Amino acid sequence: MDVEDWFHCENLKPYLPPSIPSHSSLYVLDMIIDLLSKQEAKGTFFFLGETAKKYPSWVKIISEKGHEIASHGWSHELFHNLGKEQTLIELKKSKDLLEDQTGNEILGFRSACFSQNEWIEEILIELGFKYTSMGIEASFHDRYVSNSYLDNPLPDLEMPIVKIAGLKIPATGGGWFRLFPHLLQKILINLTDQKDIIFYCHPWDFDPLKPTMKNMPFLSKLRHSINAKSSMDKLTKFNFSSKTLSQLVL
Repeated sequence: MDVEDWFHCENLKPYLPPSIPSHSSLYVLDMIIDLLSKQEAKGTFFFLGETAKKYPSWVKIISEKGHEIASHGWSHELFHNLGKEQTLIELKKSKDLLEDQTGNEILGFRSACFSQNEWIEEILIELGFKYTSMGIEASFHDRYVSNSYLDNPLPDLEMPIVKIAGLKIPATGGGWFRLFPHLLQKILINLTDQKDIIFYCHPWDFDPLKPTMKNMPFLSKLRHSINAKSSMDKLTKFNFSSKTLSQLVL
């Protein structure tokens, strides 16, 4: 899970008012943790640095329950918009804070919207990260059309995709998880050639109370909020692994 708040969503940013509503989607973490506990499963939680700083208790609770804490960067800036020095600050600031909060080495990293730049690999290695989870491709997405991370010198846990008639379709995760019916997702997952299916999501994917901006176009509102009311029920139909991502890859 990418642990960030509703207003970090990239599709929402152009429409945010100067004063952001105080609502937080992080209450959903209680339900996520409870579900994983019932399944005796473990998850990897990629915390945004800003979120971890504001809600340190969530980092502590999740870590103490045996889940992995990993880095999602600091501010949810897209890395292809950052220079080398800014990239270093985003990565180091987040890693340092999370290690101080957990007392553990932070091994994994996933960037905001799977974004990349020419310096990120070098800096990740320099800072001591051991794996990433950043590879994703999707034919119908404005940011993920060609975003494979196969050249990464670090082990990378890619998002599962299915290739049908030349199209690349994500099997599950994020907005696709909210959009696709459970049966369709099961079919897509069975069609992937990946042994371990990486499922990614955000707290706001399960938050029907998150604000929507009045000035957002209809399709943007739909994209941001579709099926948020039913997504938690859908999530309970999946069985999750007893291993964290670092245990899978290292």
